Amino acid sequence: MEMHIQDLFEKKARAGDGLFAIAYSLVDLAESQKATARALTKLGMNDAGTPMGAIETLAYEIKKAGQSVAEEIESVGTSINAASDKD
Repeated sequence: MEMHIQDLFEKKARAGDGLFAIAYSLVDLAESQKATARALTKLGMNDAGTPMGAIETLAYEIKKAGQSVAEEIESVGTSINAASDKD
């Protein structure tokens, strides 16, 4: 059975080889950084060819909410003007 280099480093590190423990930690850190980069990409443009990422979705929802609030304020203003015209 073929052993991946990370598995070899882990095996030797767990056996007490300090240099392999350092090497294993560095490889593990690199993998964690890659995973973090992938997660951050999904927060942003989500690779641009796919549906919106979290940041775009949040911005879109904030925009929709702002438009809804603006429409309601305009409606209230129209109602106030109509009521003041009756007086």
